[in-house]
Amino acid sequence: MFKSIKNRISFKLAQAGFIVALLLGLLLSAGQVALDYMRHGSELDSTVERILEVAKHSAGPAALKFDDKLAEEIVNGLMTYDFLIKSEISTDLGTILASEEKPHRISKTRWLTRLLTDEYRTFTIPLGVDTQKRVYGTLIAVVDNDIAFSTFYDRGVLVILFGILRNMLLVIILYGVFYLMLTKPLLNMVSAVSNISPENNKEWNSSLKDYHRNDELGLLNNKINDFLLASRTHYKMQMDTAFALQASEAHLRTLIEMIPDLIWLKDPDGVYISCNAKFERFFGAKETDIVGKTDYDFVDKELADFFRKKDKEAMAADKPCLNEEEVTYADDGHSEILETIKTPMYDFEGKLIGVLGIARDITERKRTEKALMESKTRLQISLRASNIGLWDWNLRTNDVYFSPEWKSQIGFKEDEIGNNYEVWESRLNPEDSGRVILELKAYMEGKSPDYAVEFRLRHKDGSYRWIFARGEILKDIDGNPASMMGCHVDITRRKTIEEELLKTQKLESIGVLAGGIAHDFNNLLTAIMNNLYLMKNHISPEEKVYERIIATERASARAQGLTQQLLTFSKGGAPVKGLISVRELISESISISLRGSNVRCENLIPNELWNIEADAGQMNQAINNIIINADQSMPQGGTIKIDCENVIVEPENKLTLKEGNYIKITIKDQGTGISEEHLSRIFDPYFSTKQKGSGLGLSTTYSIIMKHDGHIDIKSELGTGTMFTIYLPASMEEIQIKKPVEDEQLIGTGRVLIMDDDVFVRDSLGEMLIEIGYVVEHAVDGREAIDTYKNAMASENPFDAIIMDLTIPGGMGGTEAIRELIEIDPNVKAIVSSGYSYDPIMSNYSEYGFRAVLAKPYKDMSELNRILNDVIEGN
Repeated sequence: MFKSIKNRISFKLAQAGFIVALLLGLLLSAGQVALDYMRHGSELDSTVERILEVAKHSAGPAALKFDDKLAEEIVNGLMTYDFLIKSEISTDLGTILASEEKPHRISKTRWLTRLLTDEYRTFTIPLGVDTQKRVYGTLIAVVDNDIAFSTFYDRGVLVILFGILRNMLLVIILYGVFYLMLTKPLLNMVSAVSNISPENNKEWNSSLKDYHRNDELGLLNNKINDFLLASRTHYKMQMDTAFALQASEAHLRTLIEMIPDLIWLKDPDGVYISCNAKFERFFGAKETDIVGKTDYDFVDKELADFFRKKDKEAMAADKPCLNEEEVTYADDGHSEILETIKTPMYDFEGKLIGVLGIARDITERKRTEKALMESKTRLQISLRASNIGLWDWNLRTNDVYFSPEWKSQIGFKEDEIGNNYEVWESRLNPEDSGRVILELKAYMEGKSPDYAVEFRLRHKDGSYRWIFARGEILKDIDGNPASMMGCHVDITRRKTIEEELLKTQKLESIGVLAGGIAHDFNNLLTAIMNNLYLMKNHISPEEKVYERIIATERASARAQGLTQQLLTFSKGGAPVKGLISVRELISESISISLRGSNVRCENLIPNELWNIEADAGQMNQAINNIIINADQSMPQGGTIKIDCENVIVEPENKLTLKEGNYIKITIKDQGTGISEEHLSRIFDPYFSTKQKGSGLGLSTTYSIIMKHDGHIDIKSELGTGTMFTIYLPASMEEIQIKKPVEDEQLIGTGRVLIMDDDVFVRDSLGEMLIEIGYVVEHAVDGREAIDTYKNAMASENPFDAIIMDLTIPGGMGGTEAIRELIEIDPNVKAIVSSGYSYDPIMSNYSEYGFRAVLAKPYKDMSELNRILNDVIEGN
């Protein structure tokens, strides 16, 4: 055993010494050869440069004079050098004066030359002979490095071989000395120490033989004896500790394997040290195949980079780091969302040994969280869409949670308003505060079964919003009120609509009465005005009674205006609309309403203002009423400002308007203003703050605007003034400018049938038409008119036109009669006439079979004559 150890160790030392000597010899020899190579190369460069410098002095004149013979002599002289294989002299014009080249020599060392340097080197020398250093030509010389370095290669081989032999001889001598002085004693110690083993009890319990040398080896021998004694004791202690550690590790391993989480340990470089069975499923490999490898051996680079990044973050943070990641198990391909904790691990000396990872499956939890978030999001969207604000009042602390929707209802962002009871109470409208607090108290004391109340809250902009609130008390386990939860709904739009509806209902309530009265009144006015016309035509203007007739006509016209205001309230009437320029409408209203007034008007109407489709008479009346009110509110004079602009109303708006294009008209005065208590009634019929007035002006205006699908609003402050804001649907059509038609006297010819139940109207209208030139017959109702029309057709003397009243109390009116007349005569030329000037048939007469329309009373006989003549002529 001793001999085998000795031979093995001795052989290895000899082998190592030999290799070291060989390598050292090669290294030293190579260094020497490298220095020789550089020195040889430097000497070669100097030699070539010196030769070329000498040749340059002769080659310059040859190039200047184009002397071929001199150039050839110089080239031949250069080619006598073995290492030059080519030389050439040329002029600056590119003419070659002389050139010579040797054949390339093939040598065994040319591969070495190519390895160390370029195979050939070319030296190019410019040629010049004067002081101005002008170039007259070029001298070129090519050096064959293989020839130039051939002597160096021979000498280098000898240097390398001698260095190797020298070093090997030196190693052999040193090895003999080393073996006798050191190796042999150490081998004896190795032989003795090799027997130290628990399996070899005999040698393990013995000591080394004494080594009688007073040197380092003797000291080492004694120390080994001491080591053997201590080792035996330490070994027994280690064995006891190892058995205990193995038992503890087995216990810990069992616990780790039972944990359903993924557990692993990596070193600082990301190499796996250990893992549990659940982690084996992740990689689809056994622990023995995982240990010693990295993530890059099992997963794609992107995921492995992510794992490595998180490992480094945990080590850099020096504390546990948490992250989530979705992974796919290699064993069965299923995916899980893992919550991973990575913790840096240290040994007992505080040195970092790696990263411990624990990953728990949170897939189900994430699904639950996602479902909860989606449910919460849907709830928030629903609350926003339904405009519901939530509140949660802690009755013990008085703190209140107001949801973002709750705050947005009164114009605030989430962080712009506090969260306590006082915030809500302070924003209550003073008129509602007492009532709401009492209702809240009654509910909290159990006196009221529920809490559901409407009130007004102050908006951020200072206005008030109507709110419907509902709440419910939540009690603690002892049955005491703990909190109160509820919701707010903004019902401002609903309240506005209710107010508009109430106003409309008030107007409609008098509509039935107004319509009937206006119809009868119009019939009376028609008879009166018709008779006045007849009287005026039979009296000379110079007579005194003529002026009385004129005055009576004016009074009748004023009575007609009052009738038109009453008819505005009649139910179901539609305006007779046409395309109107708002600019002309405003200008005409200002001209009429402020004639002779000390109030001036400033109007701002842009050129690009849209037009509207409206009843010109009604709309003029509506604007006139507002301007007249403004004029009367400024008895000492002042300024009325009228602004017009194009606006686009969005689907959701606070004006109860349909979305679309609108004209916004603002009329603002500097008058006395209207008190807040009167503002809510300002559009009520017969309500007036003036001592003189019917109270129908603004009611009429309101009704006209509503019937045109518009909106009107009023703001006023005592002592400051009043501002009306009107919205009217706009039209994109352009108004076609018509050429004025010259008035011409129309003479009536033809037979006309008049159907009207009012004898005064029937007779007076008949007399007027007879005076114009028509032949007239009468009918009391529709049935008589049909019979009379039939008889005229049968007698071959038909009527050229028929004027029919719409409403016949107790008899057939014009609506029913026209249908039968069309069956009798499809070309019947019927004109509808009624005191209900706002009846739908009056607006759309052609759809019912009529050719024209006449509203009672007839203001202009020439207009009546023209319409009747146009109908008869078929225009």
